[in-house]
Amino acid sequence: MPGSGGQPRAIAGTLASRMAEGMKSLQDCQDLFKAMGKNIFYCGRNGNGEVTKVVNNLLGAIQGMALHRILLNWDSEPGGYEKP
Repeated sequence: MPGSGGQPRAIAGTLASRMAEGMKSLQDCQDLFKAMGKNIFYCGRNGNGEVTKVVNNLLGAIQGMALHRILLNWDSEPGGYEKP
């Protein structure tokens, strides 16, 4: 069961978890999952929880790279980005 939130959220018991198995497994273990975190997302069949975590991490990396690119070229290109 992939989760996110890092050590601070793990200590606080507020992790976000992605569950992918049968719905019965989710219902059977719901008390355990609620003890680890407050947000539990059901992602369908086995393996989909991991896929959603990878896609989420990839989107975060793309956003970080785009912001880095904007900040590097903020004033360096003629006719480029204008400061607000």
